[in-house]
Amino acid sequence: PTSKPWDNIRWRYESIEATGIIWIGVLIPNKPEVIKNFVNELEKIFIKARLELPLTLSLFEPQSLVGIITILYSRLEEESQQRAHNVYSQVLAMVAAQGLTLYRQAILPGYQGIPEDKLAFLKDIKQGVDSQGIIAPGKYSI
Repeated sequence: PTSKPWDNIRWRYESIEATGIIWIGVLIPNKPEVIKNFVNELEKIFIKARLELPLTLSLFEPQSLVGIITILYSRLEEESQQRAHNVYSQVLAMVAAQGLTLYRQAILPGYQGIPEDKLAFLKDIKQGVDSQGIIAPGKYSI
């Protein structure tokens, strides 16, 4: 491994301390009209928030793609961080409204997107396996 990916992502902000990165992975049916609608709605959200839209679409299976959406923001500016969190929330709502599925569950507190009964079950499993909370503390709100 090299630092090259990190060097490339830092094009927007100069330091590790300043660079905030939130990503969202979405499973998308490999249908042109679904993909076009998904991208169009993402563009609207990002343009309104005055943020760049780094998006990677990768073929996951012949019938589906994974869309990786990156939200870049300044961790040193409260307004920038709030904008990023608002975009995150809007993207999750848009994904749900379009009937799409997250590739990974939402990771920010308050945005877990996991039904309450499943969340309680996952918390029970986590407590049994990791009673001291060492593994990924706070991730997925469990």
